[in-house]
Amino acid sequence: MIDLTIILPTKNSEKYIRFFLDSLKHQDYQNFMLFVADSQSKDKTIEIIKSYNFNLKIISTKDRNAEEGINNCLKLIETKFFGILMSDDVLGETNYISQLINTLNSGADIALPNSGNIIKNKFKTNNQKDEFGRLMYHNVSPDIGWFAKKTVLNEGLFTEKYKLATAYHFLLRLQKKNYIFKRNRNIYYYFR
Repeated sequence: MIDLTIILPTKNSEKYIRFFLDSLKHQDYQNFMLFVADSQSKDKTIEIIKSYNFNLKIISTKDRNAEEGINNCLKLIETKFFGILMSDDVLGETNYISQLINTLNSGADIALPNSGNIIKNKFKTNNQKDEFGRLMYHNVSPDIGWFAKKTVLNEGLFTEKYKLATAYHFLLRLQKKNYIFKRNRNIYYYFR
């Protein structure tokens, strides 16, 4: 039985999406459904995604923005866990998914990795602090790339009122409701 849904918002992502999809394809954990929410791509993004033969559902192709697409996907989740990943990022280790699932199974409601950056095709790591109680005053990095239990959706969806920091806003709402955040320091989510 599939127990994880990965949400992938896209928009004209053909330049970097193969890097992301390759990192997803090489995961030691493949028991997931990939939901794609596309914001009207005019390139070959969807064609490239389909070529990877994931357990895939194209949820939408006419989203006005990433938040609308993410929400369309969140409403359809039937699995125990979910995660939101971005099409131009990279999962740093082949056990990225299994490590976050293990963190969730060990009592976390939200499992976060460490993060890093991709600059000129070089990967730089950033070890993050675990000061989740300070979430009200400082963003948690990464604010995408984390996985959560489906039960956190009882608190609602991503806001569509803002253009920036919507994932942070979502995490802040969860922290205020005392959901348990844990960081897995063995893995990295790399932003481009």
